[in-house]
Amino acid sequence: MWDFMVTNPDNGTYVINIVDTTGAKIGFYTTETISADADASTVQDAINGFYSSVWDCDVNVTRTLFDADAVEIDDAANATQMLYTVTVLKQMAGFSTSGVSVRSTADEDKGTNATEASIKTTPPTRGQMSSAPFNGTFTVTCTDSFAREYTSVPINFDASRNEIERYLQTIPFLVDNIEVLLDDRFAYRENGISF
Repeated sequence: MWDFMVTNPDNGTYVINIVDTTGAKIGFYTTETISADADASTVQDAINGFYSSVWDCDVNVTRTLFDADAVEIDDAANATQMLYTVTVLKQMAGFSTSGVSVRSTADEDKGTNATEASIKTTPPTRGQMSSAPFNGTFTVTCTDSFAREYTSVPINFDASRNEIERYLQTIPFLVDNIEVLLDDRFAYRENGISF
């Protein structure tokens, strides 16, 4: 998760530069121009370009509005500060980015001027880490009607639905009595599995 604060938002534009550390050489991704008073979904769409192309995942962006007294409000027209919080939706083992910066810039195609708003990013100093992704193996323990516990053989975390079903059939009372359905509770397998 990282965030940035837009102070005194106007309708001028800026871009976000995101450092890509996935390759042998450090690369940079620059978003399309974003209005300084943009809603959360507009910022999310701009940032998703980086995360979908580099990490094959999406982000969620929320916007919190504050008035001149730093009190949280609901009306964007009265906001003097807009805090955008970016959450990466896929758990990964390394940094999702090691740096983020913002640059005020005009957009001739949109007919906008460079924003005069102050924009401050607050990414972590050592890179943006996520929660560790799930991997390895797991087992399932079931209890039969006589209160006896049975545990499956280890199942690889990236196993398909058919493989999970086959491994669960190693539990005697489940043989030919079970069907496994993945419920897609987790958008990315790295985040978990539910069936």
